[in-house]
Amino acid sequence: MDIIVADENNWLRLLARVARTSHLAGRLTGWNLNVMTRTQAQARRGQEDEGLQRMFMEQLSVDDETAAILVREGFAGLEEVAYVPAHEMLEIPEFDAEIVEELRGRRVMCC
Repeated sequence: MDIIVADENNWLRLLARVARTSHLAGRLTGWNLNVMTRTQAQARRGQEDEGLQRMFMEQLSVDDETAAILVREGFAGLEEVAYVPAHEMLEIPEFDAEIVEELRGRRVMCC
């Protein structure tokens, strides 16, 4: 779980306080807690999104625009492309029934 410290100007001062609290919370819950600034969190999210986009492009043989749409809409894996109800995918403005069916077919063929 990520903990984002909003006040980047006082990052170092806040880090010690938040780190102590998050360390204790992590021990109590068993979660791995990552303390970071908003800028660090945005950079991390960007890297994760790029990785997902590459995976969709490779596994589904789609262009970068289609892959970016899937990531933007919150798809995090190939299983979701196959199992999210078609009517939900049709709510994506850029997708029509033909695109949705093609994506689902590619998911079945690739994996």
